[in-house]
Amino acid sequence: MKIKKKNSGFTLIELMIVVAIIGILAAIAIPNFIRYQLKSKEAEGKAVIGGIRTSMESFRAEYDAYPFSGAPAVEPAGWMGDGTKYDWANPMCNAGCGKGAAVGNCDNYDCIGYKPAGPTYFEYMTEGTAIAAGTIPEYYVEGRSDLDSDANINWVFYVTRNDVDPAAVPIMQCQGTINDPVAAMQWGEIYDCDPLFY
Repeated sequence: MKIKKKNSGFTLIELMIVVAIIGILAAIAIPNFIRYQLKSKEAEGKAVIGGIRTSMESFRAEYDAYPFSGAPAVEPAGWMGDGTKYDWANPMCNAGCGKGAAVGNCDNYDCIGYKPAGPTYFEYMTEGTAIAAGTIPEYYVEGRSDLDSDANINWVFYVTRNDVDPAAVPIMQCQGTINDPVAAMQWGEIYDCDPLFY
């Protein structure tokens, strides 16, 4: 007597249940993955601004002034704000960069010895106050990018607070973002203009 082998396999209902479970997991995982990816890109802004801040303070310790007065240092060149990375050109510092009034000739990040490890998502601009007798040196660093290409600019700022008078600090703020007023700025700290953006 022959024993019939029973055909084994998945039924249509079982397959539909598996597909439904995969769909639910994907619906939860993909947005979280994108959010974490954007957070990691945003972390670049704070890290680079922290590096610029350290280099600016080293420069001030040597020359008793901050550079980039009236001629802000801006990198990377050709930045379009489209959420992609751009190379940091970092041209060589002018030979005339040095003590006293010559600090005004320091017009790029090579003058403070700063360059990030690779291409950056953010564009960075740094400007110091004018060099004048009796004034306390100040500067700001601004990082901006459109990380998710939705036409909303992500801003990260650092503004010194060496002087007790806020009016002496360069007037920069989180323009056109969720936290717009100058009062929201954390003077002397790296400040994310859109902390709830993600």
